[in-house]
Amino acid sequence: MNCITAQQVWGHPKGFLEGLKKTCPGVLERIGETINGLVQGLSNPFHESVKRKVGNDVATKFYVTHADDNDPVAEQVHDVIGDAAAKMELEQHFSHMHGQEIVLGNLCCSGCDASFGKHSRNELLAIQNAAVRTDEDGSDILL
Repeated sequence: MNCITAQQVWGHPKGFLEGLKKTCPGVLERIGETINGLVQGLSNPFHESVKRKVGNDVATKFYVTHADDNDPVAEQVHDVIGDAAAKMELEQHFSHMHGQEIVLGNLCCSGCDASFGKHSRNELLAIQNAAVRTDEDGSDILL
């Protein structure tokens, strides 16, 4: 987050989550949708293709989403998850909400990764490498 956005989010009188809702409308909802996809075992073409490509290399249950590079909410999601303190607060919030450890991460270009527990280095690299080779519709991108 840039300084002004961070000041508005963190300086909100009702705390971080309310500051995030007011300053970055749609971000909390977008992250929540990704986490609900993980919790409910949902699917999308991008996720299915990434999952197929990583195969058995990833034991941690995960859910990935793709977002348009020109989507301002996706850009804000990346900024918020890229802020270490904001990421920690969101993980705690959603972990408490769902009764299990939720870990968030930025992925690929404008995607988001949610998982039950932390990925190992090899798992995360497998997911990232699969994601950059996958288009939003699940089709392969040849690099």
